[in-house]
Amino acid sequence: MAGAWEGRAEGVVRRLRASLLTALAVGAVATGVAAGAPARVRTVTLWVGNDYRYNGLKPLEKEFNESHRDIQLEIILRPDNPEALAVAAAGGAAPNLFVGAHSWDPGLAYKGLLVDLWPLARRDGFERQIQQDFFPGLLQSGSLWKGGLYSLPLDVQMEVLYYNTDLFREAGLEPPQPGWTWTDLEQLLPKARRTGANGQIERHAMLGNHWLTITPYFMAQVGATWWDPSSLRPTIRTEALRQVLTFIRQQIDRDLLRIGNVHGLNAVQTFLDGKAALHQDGNYRLPTIEGAVRFARVAPPLRAAAGGSTGIMGSTRTLALVRSGDAEQDQAAWQVLKWLLEPQQLTRYGMATRLLLPTRSANSRPDYRDWLRRESPNLFYMGSELVALASGAGRTAVPGAIEAQNQAIGPTLIQYYRGQIALEAALQTIEAKVDEILAPYR
Repeated sequence: MAGAWEGRAEGVVRRLRASLLTALAVGAVATGVAAGAPARVRTVTLWVGNDYRYNGLKPLEKEFNESHRDIQLEIILRPDNPEALAVAAAGGAAPNLFVGAHSWDPGLAYKGLLVDLWPLARRDGFERQIQQDFFPGLLQSGSLWKGGLYSLPLDVQMEVLYYNTDLFREAGLEPPQPGWTWTDLEQLLPKARRTGANGQIERHAMLGNHWLTITPYFMAQVGATWWDPSSLRPTIRTEALRQVLTFIRQQIDRDLLRIGNVHGLNAVQTFLDGKAALHQDGNYRLPTIEGAVRFARVAPPLRAAAGGSTGIMGSTRTLALVRSGDAEQDQAAWQVLKWLLEPQQLTRYGMATRLLLPTRSANSRPDYRDWLRRESPNLFYMGSELVALASGAGRTAVPGAIEAQNQAIGPTLIQYYRGQIALEAALQTIEAKVDEILAPYR
């Protein structure tokens, strides 16, 4: 009797268990979630457009993925220019994150392709950290636009002046000293140049790689700008910009300065060949220079006059969040972006790429400062002293900036530097063309 009852009881239990499992299975199908399955894993894609940044970021992918279950990061080497992003977005194939640039981001934001990061930062209590940790001059270069924050700096590019220590020693010249001025430079250049018996230059006094680097280099020292980022009106015909362009032209006319894309020479190679005492270029050129020669040193910041500003023109490559139309996907991308810009990850990226970093917290890490000191006196000097002074205020990007630079400023400046057009005519031409290009964005 007891055995029969126990058999019936076991049968009931088996039927109840089967019914329960069936119910769970039906519920799982109805909700689209398999029984026992983890929450949905979101994959965040990041486009990087050049090898060295890709190689600097790619090792962080595995580390992120191993420490996050609900988000996975995929870093892809893909053209990262603004046109490629716009085409991908139109076809529904845009990445979630994008290595942008100060000169691209406002234009992409104007088109509605980028997410304003301020609301996300305020919600997460991250706003104060951004304001206190990122060097403020770098945010001005293009991340901030019309009250929004459309990217965060990933690395820093600065316009600096390199000098050849061997040639300075050979010519008996004192190296540039802190606080030196345009007057000091003018007096130095004739002594740095050497000509042969036939009058041909054997050693250039100073070279500039490109009008786009050497002009902003001097603009930063007097606060000159091309436009007002708020009104999108040109600020061309100012005394500050006249001062810059006049000074550069005077050195060209004295045959003490030549610019690569103005005078048709390879300025970088000429400097590496030991045929120029000074060379203006960006910090991004340092791996090429130090990979070839040992004589190059970064000069202290130049001032227009004694007691003047030690302006250093800075620009940035950035991390931008591409609008997906899916709030949860954008949230996942935001988490990745924040993680990549944490000091530990950022310093690893900087050491892998030999690029300068945009935050106080990353630059102050002992491991990073020790690495800078071991790696290169030039890197240590720029990372410990110059990067905090860099500002993008004079190079602030706005929608239409690239077109204005390429179609209005560049062609006319090259004419001016070649002596083919007078200063006032050049300024008037640039102003009219810049105004025409920026007008639709106002």
